[in-house]
Amino acid sequence: MSKYTVTIHFFDGDDDLDGEIFDTYKDAQEAALEAISAWDTGCEMLHKSNPGDYNYDEDDVDDVDFDIDEI
Repeated sequence: MSKYTVTIHFFDGDDDLDGEIFDTYKDAQEAALEAISAWDTGCEMLHKSNPGDYNYDEDDVDDVDFDIDEI
């Protein structure tokens, strides 16, 4: 039975969801999309609380990519 792992490619390095292993491709994909959404929301909130320290461009989320690998 195949298992899957996710690697998310952010601007400052890779985040592999702590090496979490998923039973299905769909579960891995949903986890990746949820992590990217949480990352985007966090960046937006930091920017709103202190825009001088945290630059935010909503178009940057389009640059985030992820890979799902079968293991």
